[in-house]
Amino acid sequence: MKKIKIGIVMLLGAMLLSGCSVGKKNISISPYILIDVSGLSGRAGAVAYIDTAGIYNALAGSDASQEKKDEYRSFVDSLELSCDKLDKLANGDVINMTVTYDNEEADRLKLNVNDFVKSYQVEGLDEGQEIDVFKDLEVEVTGIAPYAFVTYTNNSTDPYIKNLEYVIEGKTAGLENGDVITIRCMIDEKTAELYYYYTDVTTMNYTVEGLDTYIYDSSQLDKEVLSDIAAQCADTICSETDDTTTRMLYRLTGSSNYLYQDNNEWVDNIKLNQVVFLSRSAQGASPYENVILYVFEAAIANNNYTEYGFFIFEYTNAIRSGDGEFMIGRNNPELRYVCGLDFDELYNDIVKDMEYQYSSQLLEGITLEENVQ
Repeated sequence: MKKIKIGIVMLLGAMLLSGCSVGKKNISISPYILIDVSGLSGRAGAVAYIDTAGIYNALAGSDASQEKKDEYRSFVDSLELSCDKLDKLANGDVINMTVTYDNEEADRLKLNVNDFVKSYQVEGLDEGQEIDVFKDLEVEVTGIAPYAFVTYTNNSTDPYIKNLEYVIEGKTAGLENGDVITIRCMIDEKTAELYYYYTDVTTMNYTVEGLDTYIYDSSQLDKEVLSDIAAQCADTICSETDDTTTRMLYRLTGSSNYLYQDNNEWVDNIKLNQVVFLSRSAQGASPYENVILYVFEAAIANNNYTEYGFFIFEYTNAIRSGDGEFMIGRNNPELRYVCGLDFDELYNDIVKDMEYQYSSQLLEGITLEENVQ
């Protein structure tokens, strides 16, 4: 009998030292830690979660009533899952997952919780190919600054890339040199994965450069070229007058009497009076961004009379090319002038529709090498 008592005491002591697990319900958590991994190797993402429905069934029984399951709600609600890595996953990576819980709730419900850590090795992911979605995108800026505009053409032959959509952020027109255009590719990561493609570069910056630019500042004008044009204008007055079909005295004065006189006419004297630069300062109906007016005084004579009048030549839309060269249309000078005896009337007739659209400036340093006699 003495030995039996000692055995019973030893058994009770062992039960106490075991952490009072007798009478508790065991629950292993790891079977209910689930994970889904998707994407391409090196870029995959994972979603880890706890199968709470399975835990309720394990604790209360699969056929238990909702009331019975609700007895464990406070414990199940206390379960929290943490993972050491969920993104940029590649084949061979190991994800470590740990579940924490409320110990007091577990003790109250007489639960013995174990196996609450789980590791998962990533495998079976497809290898992807990095693509450059801007490689075959042709960006073109067309026009003259500040009215240039941007377009693009997707020249890719790839069945996926050629159908990608691109969006130009910011302004697409009214562009000047130095403007930066941002183009965004509206690529969908999940759709790209269906083709085993991926990219981290979805925007591209394009700096506008090399555009021809309208001139608004007279310092951008080339005085040497303008002097050449002045000589061309003077030569035109002379050649037009020398042409017997022009009848320059009639054109200058408007008097039909000169139509009945000898048509042998010539320039007796000519000088450059002034050169005026008009630059657009406001919107209006005029199609020109700038205008250069050459004003000449000339004496036109025939064998009987000499008339003194004015010739005004008009040149428009001077630009600086993308290479910095000064350019202005100078063809057909014989079609660019008007003439008359009254300077104010002649000049005002030209600028009357421009006064609210342009600022004007007299240009200096433009002269004829010598007066034409």
